[in-house]
Amino acid sequence: MDIATAIATLNRLLTSKEPAQFNSSWIRRHAPRCYRFIQVNFRREYGGIDWDRLTYALERRFQRLWTPQRITKRSLYEEPHEIDAIREKFHDKMYVFIAPLDKTDKRIADMIGISFVRLAQQGNLIARRDLCDLIRFTVDRWKVTRPSPVGVGTKRNCKTKLKLAYAGIVTPVHF
Repeated sequence: MDIATAIATLNRLLTSKEPAQFNSSWIRRHAPRCYRFIQVNFRREYGGIDWDRLTYALERRFQRLWTPQRITKRSLYEEPHEIDAIREKFHDKMYVFIAPLDKTDKRIADMIGISFVRLAQQGNLIARRDLCDLIRFTVDRWKVTRPSPVGVGTKRNCKTKLKLAYAGIVTPVHF
């Protein structure tokens, strides 16, 4: 079995069974072979099954039916090894938050962001801080590429500040 076959099998099964919602237990019960494949091949950088990547690959109408595991309140912690695993996997793709080239880069930014979100939801404070930084880069890019309301600042002014940030003169947080 490969990824395309697993996704096609799940899409067919969801079409035929028409569940009101589904989760990992539903997949394990109705498609045990797919579940075993997912368990081995859809892994996160820091451990566990990457259900986000799987649901993203499903047909859009089934993505809405996914109900993830409930996250119990977890204690806060700082584990740099989990963050390092994400950075190692995407070390050459971090530019996508500053200057994405196409839709593929935007999808990569989504994947990186989701990885940090999941770690932050588990209680990793370092992931939360890094996620805030990545969001700032995205917002700064929006400031440059989207028109601003009257009186808020000009597009040209934001571009100038962004150039200064790249040069290391100011940090993107300041504007």
